Amino acid sequence: MNLPPCQFRSTRGSVSSAAFAAVVAACLAVSSSAQIAPDPGAKVLGVAGAVGHPTADMVGLLAGEIAQGSVAGGVAIPEPPLARGVFVNFESPPIRPLAYHAQSRLLAVANTPASSVAFWQEQAGGWVKLREAPVGLDPVTVAFEPGSGGQRLWVVNHVSDSLMVLDSRSGRPLKVRHVPDEPVTLAFNAAGTHAFLVCQSGVLVTLDVASLAILSTLPLPCNTPRALAYDAGHQMVYIAALHSGNNTTVVGKSMRFLLQDATTGQPASIFLPILFVPFFFAPTAPLFAAEPQLAPWPDVMTGISQVAPLVPRIISDDLATWAAIVDALADDNGDPDPAAMAAFNAQVLATFNLISLNTPALFREVIHEARQTVDHDVIAVSVANPVAPSISHIFGNVGDTLTGAALNPVSGALWLTNMQARNTVRLEQNLRGHNVDHELVVIANPANATSAVTRVNLHAHIPGFDDASVPNAAAKAGSIANPIDVAFRPDGSAAFVLSLGADRVGVRDAAGAAIGVLDVGRGPRGIVVDSVAGRLFVLNRTDHSLSILDLPEAPDDIPTGATEADRIALFNPEPVPVKAGRDFLYSTRRSNNFSSSCAVCHVDGTLDHRAWDLGDSAGQMQHGPHLGVGAGACNNDPGNINHPLKGPMVTLSLRGLDRHDPFHWRGDRPGFVDFNGAFDGLLGGSTIPTEDMQAFDRFIRTLVYPPNPNRNRDNTFADPAAENGAQIFMANCNVCHMISHDGAATQSCPTDVGDLAIDLSGLALQTQLVPQLRELTKKFESDLYNGFGLLHHGTEEREQNNHPIETFVIEFFPGLIPVAGDLIAFLDAWPSNVMPVVGMQVLVQSGGVPGGPVPLPLDVMLMINQHEHLPSRCDVIAKRTENGVQRGYFYSGGVFQTDLGEFVTLADLVASASAATPVVFMAVPPGSGMRLGIDQDWDGFLDGLDTCPQGRNDGDMNGDGLVNNFDIDPFVLALIAPAEYAMQYPGLDPNCAGDVDNSGALNNFDIDPFVAKVIGP
Repeated sequence: MNLPPCQFRSTRGSVSSAAFAAVVAACLAVSSSAQIAPDPGAKVLGVAGAVGHPTADMVGLLAGEIAQGSVAGGVAIPEPPLARGVFVNFESPPIRPLAYHAQSRLLAVANTPASSVAFWQEQAGGWVKLREAPVGLDPVTVAFEPGSGGQRLWVVNHVSDSLMVLDSRSGRPLKVRHVPDEPVTLAFNAAGTHAFLVCQSGVLVTLDVASLAILSTLPLPCNTPRALAYDAGHQMVYIAALHSGNNTTVVGKSMRFLLQDATTGQPASIFLPILFVPFFFAPTAPLFAAEPQLAPWPDVMTGISQVAPLVPRIISDDLATWAAIVDALADDNGDPDPAAMAAFNAQVLATFNLISLNTPALFREVIHEARQTVDHDVIAVSVANPVAPSISHIFGNVGDTLTGAALNPVSGALWLTNMQARNTVRLEQNLRGHNVDHELVVIANPANATSAVTRVNLHAHIPGFDDASVPNAAAKAGSIANPIDVAFRPDGSAAFVLSLGADRVGVRDAAGAAIGVLDVGRGPRGIVVDSVAGRLFVLNRTDHSLSILDLPEAPDDIPTGATEADRIALFNPEPVPVKAGRDFLYSTRRSNNFSSSCAVCHVDGTLDHRAWDLGDSAGQMQHGPHLGVGAGACNNDPGNINHPLKGPMVTLSLRGLDRHDPFHWRGDRPGFVDFNGAFDGLLGGSTIPTEDMQAFDRFIRTLVYPPNPNRNRDNTFADPAAENGAQIFMANCNVCHMISHDGAATQSCPTDVGDLAIDLSGLALQTQLVPQLRELTKKFESDLYNGFGLLHHGTEEREQNNHPIETFVIEFFPGLIPVAGDLIAFLDAWPSNVMPVVGMQVLVQSGGVPGGPVPLPLDVMLMINQHEHLPSRCDVIAKRTENGVQRGYFYSGGVFQTDLGEFVTLADLVASASAATPVVFMAVPPGSGMRLGIDQDWDGFLDGLDTCPQGRNDGDMNGDGLVNNFDIDPFVLALIAPAEYAMQYPGLDPNCAGDVDNSGALNNFDIDPFVAKVIGP
């Protein structure tokens, strides 16, 4: 029971309306068959035998509201597989990872992968690391508390969802406060009495500095608030939305055209995108044909002749052409115009000899298709009364992906870094090397709601910057692509724009004009200005180092006169696949103009909340995944069925890809290595060597989703309604969206077939993988702020409803309308591969009354219970400072092992806690507890006994992460000529790697254990 492929077979050259109309006429004639257009009362069961499949009505198999749904309950809810291992990579983005206290010359560095903060101080002989203090999981921002003399440091822990306050003199934890999900950025008021914390879950939290008490939690109406700037003069804070959107949306939702043969009276129907109305209708056809964002439709193939799908179009939501089309169809009240409908009906009759039966519905859809997004880019919040902050005003049309913000200390203007997507440009070849514009946005007077907003293209001064057809030397020399943050000199004379993509700092004058660039390390993520000594500190995340640059006084002299005085390697516990593969995601240096990387769309390895039309008019048919759900899928390999003109597709996250081949919405990439062509076709460079692509693949497969914040720490639902929602899901959806497979579909087959798809080809739709559902909750507001809904091409918005899932239920599961709220609650709490307990911290500062029973903290007991669950949901560690020395503990076998190889009970550890020696307990991913607790470099020597606790005593003498024959020569060199070794291997310490026997130095006694390491077991 399939409809014919009602699609236009493109030919070389232009597409005529007459030719297209002929094809549609043929389709309409065939689809009038009663066999294909079932009686509206027919009931078609879904694959589970109980419900209509949610795509059924879309593909024309159902007519009307017949997919009822089941509310049966009492089914066990499976759990997804858990991420586990020595290192679990959340790929949390450092936001403000550096803090400098000039008076004490103390620099605090958030060491995100090590879950620690390092304190460096400038002394007579240079920079010295004083200590490295353990904090929560994935610290991303640090800030010294005003008035503390640099003695108290605030730490924002992204995965732990916590704030910690440390004594910088000892590393001792003073306070821990759990906060809302995904805290990112922190600022203090001028008096130092209150702190303002931005959480990407959508709130601004105000805290009392003295007590760390939460005074208020203000909802922020935007998508993913991140960048923050405090304005002392106006007592305001300005918060920029990371995914602020560029006011684009998708048009072309498919609808059933209900028709009747004018001669025979035979009913007919066809499922087509409503773009057919303005394309076909005489008054609107010229408008449609002349608009580049709409025409040609369908796109013209210059390669293959296979039928292309009729796809929607991405347009600006204020596109004048679309407004004119709507005006031609609507009356003064915005309703379908009777005269226009009569003219449309007459044209259909004259062209096809058919009567259009639902023209009002078709017109109404076109009229309301391009819905205006909520344009909330920068939110100005008054904090004059810090206990009750309030939104003063909101700026729109500021930018698209707003990454950083800072106030000019002299003018008070708010400067923001931005990437502006060009997603209204269709087809990959038209976007090659120029998919975003890299910008600086200036709001002249952000305290004024009517302030001017100026956008500055950061590369406007480079002629031909966007030309990536060949290697572009001028563009490469000046690129500051993927601007991630901005910082000012105290006198406002110069601003420093951090380029994550090009590994640089862009220097701008007070007006924003380019002065020059400064090269730093790979993947810079944090920047701070030393206002006293005239220096820049830059955290380079990819090579995990710290660049310290001395600056000349005159801004114009900075590009030529600045020197990198030091580059300090930071401790990095990441395994080789993570270190070796990260650069392929973020670096723009593989494009011919240093402008594009995967991360300009897959922001931080996740989403950009928009759709792109990356079809290829000269391409070939592409791989298709196995089709169907059930055992039959094992043998159902359709070959190359995916058309290269795929139309708009919403960006997918790069997290959680392991075990989920093939890739893309349609499964057109069999494996991740098959994306290599994008380095050429989309990014505007060249394909990379096979071994590099394999390294990229290994890195990407380490990325995991964080815990779902809509579950309690014990994995129960925060919203009790989700319990019933889970049962509804199991009864209606789990047969395809398998909870045990992260929401995707799979089947155990003799040969691995990966994720499965549903065949919707030939129906104005396409083959679609059953999509995974982790972090679906983060997409629920994409339609509101970004213009794109839940489905692959960005349709399925909330429309007149409060939630896009409500629209989905109304259209496809009307029997579930009364319990849609329960289903939404469950989908909000969809499990990731990391349990909610992970990251949880408990600060214990008292062991109870002397001589009395030891009260065991309930939250610590919860962690231990989750650890003992089968399979284990977490490891449990503890940290404390004793006499200025960090001590670590790892829970195993009912007791805690110490980093000295001793064992203590929970009761003894709690009893030893005091205000002077507090203990912080933390739940960490299963398998990572020993590393995070007692062996941070994972070399088999416990931290308290290790001569190099942050350097592996493993014989890796060349620093490649492996111990093999290639380490023999450098080992011998370090043993007999240490000075020569230092020149050949700068930054490596032979007295760590070469000290294989952990004696404290490399010497002849290390030869035998080194040989044993090389030979292996």
